[in-house]
Amino acid sequence: MMDDLSHGPVLAADSWELHADSGCPGKISFKLDGSEVMKLQPVSFGVVGEATGILKKCREHVTLDDSTHSLETMTLVPFGPEPLVSRKIEIFGNSAQIVTDVELRHDMQSESMSIDGMLFPGEWKRISVVPVPADEFTVPEPVWQGVKADTGYYESDHPFLVCLLEDAQGKIFEVGTGDDLWRWRCAERVGCVSNFTVSSASDGIEIVRKVIIPPEGTAIPPGNRRFKWYFSWKSPQETEAFNNAVPLPSPGKKYHFAKDSDTIFDFTACKWPENALCKIGNKTSEFACWHSSIVSKHLRYLVRAASAAKVKSLTIINASPHLCDVPSHLERPNKKSLPHWDIMQILAFRTWASRQLAKNDGVFRGFP
Repeated sequence: MMDDLSHGPVLAADSWELHADSGCPGKISFKLDGSEVMKLQPVSFGVVGEATGILKKCREHVTLDDSTHSLETMTLVPFGPEPLVSRKIEIFGNSAQIVTDVELRHDMQSESMSIDGMLFPGEWKRISVVPVPADEFTVPEPVWQGVKADTGYYESDHPFLVCLLEDAQGKIFEVGTGDDLWRWRCAERVGCVSNFTVSSASDGIEIVRKVIIPPEGTAIPPGNRRFKWYFSWKSPQETEAFNNAVPLPSPGKKYHFAKDSDTIFDFTACKWPENALCKIGNKTSEFACWHSSIVSKHLRYLVRAASAAKVKSLTIINASPHLCDVPSHLERPNKKSLPHWDIMQILAFRTWASRQLAKNDGVFRGFP
């Protein structure tokens, strides 16, 4: 598809719309059921950034089966070392995955580098901000509080893990840091600090992510930096119960799928080898890391087998994300530790499995 730099709405499905503002690169809004629920703020270096940049690319794409919509943008910031900001947004089902790349070839004189801040306009009933747990594998249960004016809900030099917002109708909007937790902590490695905040603003809830704040009188160091994050939404009636689950077959074991069957696997009942498990420091968990090649290869084998057998549906339950720091899971065995969690790997697998099963009219279910 040819680039079109004068877009109004660029992506749309039955219940949502994503708009890109060609007059202000990096400014993107997202609507649910006709109401604006999120405004993405441009990447900024103090007073300059995407908003003062030159839009080089704004390309949309929809897969042939109409299941996945994506938007790619690229903006040149014509100041100082001329940073280049690229972003890809991919939406499938009820979730979106975002990858933002910032290319900085030389030092940038600026008070901070802010990545993908957000404003959630309108009325929200309550909020929960879940921090990254210290030395724990499981994601903490959300602690909710009512939304009030002039209130701060989170401030730290570390990114939050998940932020949940609930409206008066019970619909929940979720924003989470991506699997690359170590990248969001890049300031520590270059002698700088960070500041992440979630607070009430005059026109909604605001998230600010100042990923790099250099010491006074110094500059933001050069580098090519990537940041991942996601957002998703869920209505109260979308919770579904699944019965008659069987243990997910262990790696190396085959499974016979019956044609037109509704197969339900319990992910937690699978026996995984130790090198596929989540680890933090010297602690090993009972949970598998979805970034492990053992896990991804085995699950893809099962989905392909189910699709070839022409099952009616395949469901995997209890596939909750967990935290880990094993570098080899991310194909970086020379590193000592790389803190990550596997939420985006789970979402990416859901997209792939759904499309794979749909080739033979099958349905993939059971994920968040």
